[in-house]
Amino acid sequence: MKFATRATQTSGKYYLVADWKNNGGTMEYGGETYTIASGGSSAFLQVRLKKLQKTKRKDRVVKGMKV
Repeated sequence: MKFATRATQTSGKYYLVADWKNNGGTMEYGGETYTIASGGSSAFLQVRLKKLQKTKRKDRVVKGMKV
């Protein structure tokens, strides 16, 4: 599946890319063609980079045996 930003919006949302017509759209995924209902044109992904960068990550180093 492909998602892309729309040129008219700067909201940071990534919308589903498909061949849209009046009654819906079609897209290819995994070598097969799928039909999308007209309401699918508003489907989007939104990634909040600030929140992603604030996520804590804990690393541990465990002592091993010397060979």
